Amino acid sequence: MSKSIKAIIIISISLGAIFGIVGLSGSSDIQTLTQQAATKRDQADKVPAPDFTLKSLEGPNISLADYKGEKPVILDFWATWCPNCRRDMPVLSDLYEKYNGEVEVIAVNIQESESLVRNFVDSLGLKFKVVFDTDGAIARKYGITYTSTKVFIDINGVVQDTFPADVTDEDFQELLATEKENTTTEPQTPQT
Repeated sequence: MSKSIKAIIIISISLGAIFGIVGLSGSSDIQTLTQQAATKRDQADKVPAPDFTLKSLEGPNISLADYKGEKPVILDFWATWCPNCRRDMPVLSDLYEKYNGEVEVIAVNIQESESLVRNFVDSLGLKFKVVFDTDGAIARKYGITYTSTKVFIDINGVVQDTFPADVTDEDFQELLATEKENTTTEPQTPQT
């Protein structure tokens, strides 16, 4: 028998054994294992948000650490030339005002001049904080490859999600729901 035929027979027997074991264990076990793997993957993806201190458009520096334990944060990495940013930032500003005090929004401008950014922000009447990532170092820390990328950070300073897309009301609600899930309550003592 040639080596290739022997290899095919060995592979066939191995696959048969694997499929036999899977077939015996039942599909619900496979679904359970798949769900457990997905949960572990999701938990593994939750990492502390890299801290930063950046100059703000309004003057003083802003540190991400200042919000830890206070409220969740949405970082929006953007540039004035980005058409998606131009479309999404007014929506983000409206949502920021709607959820005033519950979620902080920090727009991280990537490598543009203060005067260009100021004109852009003023023309749209944006209300949230704007900071300058003058050398792109913070964008690199967060692995940002596209402008108009949002990073959702929970109240504990843990990155919950990152996506290059427009933000919606549902996104704010999910972030707030995550905050409520992560908040521990004091145990109630029974009254007698």
